[in-house]
Amino acid sequence: MLFLNKILIIIIACVATSSYAADYYISDISGDDLNDGSSQNPWKSITKLSTHSFQSGDQIFFERGNSFAGSVTFTLQGLANTPIIIDAYGSGNKPHFIGSSTHQSVFKMVNCKGVELRNLHFSAFYPSHPISERYGIDLSPNLGAGDLEYVHFINLDFSNIQGGSNSDHMSCGIYGLIPDENNNYQNTRWNNLLIDNCTFVNIDGIATFIKDECYNIADVIVRETDTYYPTEGFIFQNNYGTNCYRNLLRINGCKGAIAQYNTMDTTQKGSGMWPFASEDTLVQYNLFMRTRNPETDSFVCHFDYNCRGTVMQYNIGYDIDGGLVELICASQYNRSFQTGAIARYNLGIDVGFRDTENAAGILISGNVDGGYVYNNTVITYDKPQYKAISFKNWGGAWPSNNIICNNVFYALGTESTYLNQIRGIERGNQIGYNMYAGNISPPVAWTQQQVDLYPYAGDPKFINPYTSDFLSNLSSNPNWDEVVQYLSKKFKVGYNSDAINAGFRFNDHPDHDFYSNSTVSINGIYPTLGYHDYYNDNYVDSDLDKMPDVWELQYLSILNPEFAADKWQDADGDGVVNFEEFVFMGNPSDAQDNGFQGDYTFTQVDGELVVHQTLPIRKDWEALGLSIDTYWASNLNQVVWSAVDSTIVALSSNQFASGVNAQTNQIEVIDNVDAVFYKTIVR
Repeated sequence: MLFLNKILIIIIACVATSSYAADYYISDISGDDLNDGSSQNPWKSITKLSTHSFQSGDQIFFERGNSFAGSVTFTLQGLANTPIIIDAYGSGNKPHFIGSSTHQSVFKMVNCKGVELRNLHFSAFYPSHPISERYGIDLSPNLGAGDLEYVHFINLDFSNIQGGSNSDHMSCGIYGLIPDENNNYQNTRWNNLLIDNCTFVNIDGIATFIKDECYNIADVIVRETDTYYPTEGFIFQNNYGTNCYRNLLRINGCKGAIAQYNTMDTTQKGSGMWPFASEDTLVQYNLFMRTRNPETDSFVCHFDYNCRGTVMQYNIGYDIDGGLVELICASQYNRSFQTGAIARYNLGIDVGFRDTENAAGILISGNVDGGYVYNNTVITYDKPQYKAISFKNWGGAWPSNNIICNNVFYALGTESTYLNQIRGIERGNQIGYNMYAGNISPPVAWTQQQVDLYPYAGDPKFINPYTSDFLSNLSSNPNWDEVVQYLSKKFKVGYNSDAINAGFRFNDHPDHDFYSNSTVSINGIYPTLGYHDYYNDNYVDSDLDKMPDVWELQYLSILNPEFAADKWQDADGDGVVNFEEFVFMGNPSDAQDNGFQGDYTFTQVDGELVVHQTLPIRKDWEALGLSIDTYWASNLNQVVWSAVDSTIVALSSNQFASGVNAQTNQIEVIDNVDAVFYKTIVR
């Protein structure tokens, strides 16, 4: 009996210890390292991260509005389901960590796992000190650290990170290196690494560089190792970078990494992001602007060598001197490879104007095998476009078995040319079903042989494409939704475009285009050329009259998708113009059907008159860009109507019909007048 009691006591003690978690506070203003770290008695310095023993579930809070000098090396090891969290508390700016002149990194996180950093700001600006490269956070573990699971960075800021004057411009906001140490790998990797909603400003190098050299895909194929132990579960999303010298993101040794919804604005020597020695990387929904490199790279979709199965899709590039798509393999290195790359449904505006051989709308260089480049759109304006499609030999074999198909090249400025275009019909390469519009002709080899097997030279009829100032109407830091909304009114193909139903459908063709319109075949329709598929787009509006083509096409006898003025016509003579028929779900060819109509109700509440207005609101109201305003007048002879304030008080789903909600507004009552008249205008 005594023995059983001892066992019970031990079990209770273990449960209590494992479930214990504490909160700790650090304030540079009011703290003291001799305190207990509570909210009432915070610590002072960042060295507590290395001198105190933290456990899973603990939370460490740094005070907002504080600046913390110095650097710290620490190891935090929590659990994925109960990580150790470093966050901010209080009000004001994020806690700012500025590093020290004598240490390379601000935070050096050695062998960390089960850890999450939120709402912090890092800088390391020491250009006059001898350390050449600086890091905001250095993740580099020791060899043999094993599986470093769950390392998350959320809503962090990195700014002004620069090393000494002898720098090679390789400073980083976030840096992580797992070296090979002469093939002594000892199985080390990151697993479930997340960088989300972070900003990188004025980084003299690379915003984020994750470099895992431990048994990656290049070790397996090039060096024929028996072990494959890549970093997995890496997601880089919703991040913004500006004025990073080289790249927003560079990865090495990852499998299945995802980079999405990021923005990169301005580099001096590099592409926005690129993978190396990685497998099954997915890069999508990113915006890259004003990237430069006077000699190499600087592409929207940059496929570096020793990669397999990379997919880059639904990305936007603007003012990129290298080009839209770059598939490369350094063939001079024994057994280097670039296989199974896919670049599709990307848009490039003013890209590929660098006056070098390795700049083009689409560039394939070296021993690139089995790449697919299809349904991309390249539009150029006042900048010189030197080449549309180019092939190069990077020190060894030429590209083989690559397909360039369904793309649109639209040159409005300098005439577009080609480089080594004959390679497009050699070594199993195929070019076909591409459109060449404007100041560009289909590629022809020096033998006068047609290189594109099925070229199109018609008009893509882009909606309102005639401006080169892509960002003129956008905010200084546009988010993805804002950019897509802007593009939808400019660069979609319009009604009667020669690109419609002209493409080739692959067996594994994606099921949606850049705008998430279905690409699934209907009635034998083939894909539209370029990044936008016309047929399943319910919101394409060729004449920008706010009546989508799909609706106007139902009434072709009275409406024309290319004639905007028909929105003001009253085709059936019922006193309701065509635009109002569309907004309120009427039939413009039937005088008895002018759609759903709203009404007004008048009630007395505590002796005061209350006016409620109920209107039919389409579910796709915002997607269509519609707005509604109410105006008042004291008599119907009044020339000027005045806007009246209203408040939404209810929204009932499908009250009028499927897809038509009922929105009830409370209308302000105008005092001191004998009568009030109201009218509602939809724009």
